[in-house]
Amino acid sequence: MKADFFSSNFLSSFAYTREPFAILGNRLFTLREVKERPKPKQNCLQINHDFYELRESDKISNLEEEFFRLREDELKDYLFERIVHRENDVSKGLKQIDNDYQNLQTTTLETFILVDVFNAYFNRENSTERKVNSVTENFDNSLLEKLYSQENVLPEQLKNKKILSLKNQVYELTTKISRPDRLLNFRGKNYSLRMMSNLRDLVNDYEHNLLVKVGKFVEEHAGTYQMQLKNLQQQRKELDRLLILQANNSFIQEGNLSFSRKGKTDYTLKLRVPDFFIKRDGEYYPFPEAVIGLELGSRNNQVKVKGIPNVYNRPYNHPFVWSTFDSGICYGNFNFAEHFNLNFQHYLSCNEETASLIANMLRQGERIMTSAYINNSFAPVNSIERCSTSVGRTREKAERYAQRRGLKMEVFDNDQA
Repeated sequence: MKADFFSSNFLSSFAYTREPFAILGNRLFTLREVKERPKPKQNCLQINHDFYELRESDKISNLEEEFFRLREDELKDYLFERIVHRENDVSKGLKQIDNDYQNLQTTTLETFILVDVFNAYFNRENSTERKVNSVTENFDNSLLEKLYSQENVLPEQLKNKKILSLKNQVYELTTKISRPDRLLNFRGKNYSLRMMSNLRDLVNDYEHNLLVKVGKFVEEHAGTYQMQLKNLQQQRKELDRLLILQANNSFIQEGNLSFSRKGKTDYTLKLRVPDFFIKRDGEYYPFPEAVIGLELGSRNNQVKVKGIPNVYNRPYNHPFVWSTFDSGICYGNFNFAEHFNLNFQHYLSCNEETASLIANMLRQGERIMTSAYINNSFAPVNSIERCSTSVGRTREKAERYAQRRGLKMEVFDNDQA
């Protein structure tokens, strides 16, 4: 934006023409010399034996808005350049990251599990779905309207004051009458003139304030992209971590979720459920850590779910776990194939939908292990008393039990309706 962009404002116009004006109650008044003394109660200025009639012009806020509107094309170009430039930086960075993730995903089933399935289970945003929330996708006058609607930025010396500019000298209007021959009558009240400043100094201040106003507006609307640019560094680090893990490990773990490679095309996905309590009929029953797993196969960058979640750390005594691995977990009348529209003989595309399906299958297994009694319509395969011994009927006793063993054990209340 050119240096003189802000120089043609309404204050500078008066400085150039040296025409008198007044700012009263956030409105601009022009002055017209008259030959006769104005009528009583008429807004006027008296300088010695000369009289000036005050003519109301417009609100200061409207004059500032008009200033911007007259330069709308240049202003739009300036805003577009400053804001879209930063947005494009983010877009390019995100595109590069997403391209890298896409290349990573099409490499092996391992990266599909590590990126998409892990993200789906932990409810994280899928890396290939990130977008820039663009304020300039449909860059139109709505952005400029936000700028126009902001408060005017008159110099502080002029705000909330009554002033008069005469021959480029600016006077503050005061009710303390010092010279009866130099008075301004406004709405029935007389004001004396007190020298305040030179108009050119105030014009310079106003031009600076206009520049700052536009600069702050740009920062407000481009700041979000600045934050996204900083986040790209963290995303890049995460991508590098995935590449290293993929290259150097046959077993990868994040939090309670892990997977391991079995041969060239088979994988086991496991979810660890740390030691926990099941509260049933008011009693607190402790259970050791459970490991739930799924078997997956791959072919031509597709994945096959080989079965339903099972308990892998056996023997494991639990009301809804059969004694043998082949018998697995008792899911009652819950049918995975029908619920997930799944054919265990078919290979599926490695996409977000499949990742969500696998994550939800693990969650279903986890739900049975911790909360199967809630709203349940089928009987357990073992009584809970045969699988565990109650530590008492209060949460305090359960907490003491866990503390003695150095464990943090979550309580799953199965007495809920």
